[in-house]
Amino acid sequence: MATDELVPPGTPAAVAARAAQPVRAPVTDPTVGIDVVPERRGEPPHRLVAVGDSLSQGFQSGAVFTTDLSYAAVVASELGWGGQFRHPSYAGRGGLPFNLGLLARDLEERYGA
Repeated sequence: MATDELVPPGTPAAVAARAAQPVRAPVTDPTVGIDVVPERRGEPPHRLVAVGDSLSQGFQSGAVFTTDLSYAAVVASELGWGGQFRHPSYAGRGGLPFNLGLLARDLEERYGA
């Protein structure tokens, strides 16, 4: 395929030249060639604080429900701080304010599909 077919008319020459180059192979090494041995012992040197919206709280199915799967809890777990990361739990009646997924499963169980 020619370069003029890849880019619209009026595209700057530098962009057209880059578009004509072959596609770069994706990097599949997650360490980017750097060996890192995480230190997973003792007291964490800094606190992990997550400030945000529903994703920071573990929002799922219309309710704050899976706080243990919030991105902050996952980051803490991967850093080896899983047991030291405190987060609230609203699992009693399906979370706050209202868990739509739990309602749908309950209705299906009672009345069928």
